[in-house]
Amino acid sequence: MPEPEQEAYDQSRNEYWTYLATIETTGKKRWMAGLAEGEAKAKAEKPATARKLRHLGVPAEVITQTTGLSLDEITQL
Repeated sequence: MPEPEQEAYDQSRNEYWTYLATIETTGKKRWMAGLAEGEAKAKAEKPATARKLRHLGVPAEVITQTTGLSLDEITQL
């Protein structure tokens, strides 16, 4: 392949790889943001879930295992 054509091909290939890397990075950032949002929502819902379970008569030890809250946190609800 003549040198000018090779240079054009290399430039095109590099632009394509840069485009793919940008898409991949953007996707990962969005995925991580969604993951963080979901974790924050789950953490915020734990006390409400624990209250509902206590209201249903579920033992505090089971609520601790289910929600990850401590026994002190559960007894304060």
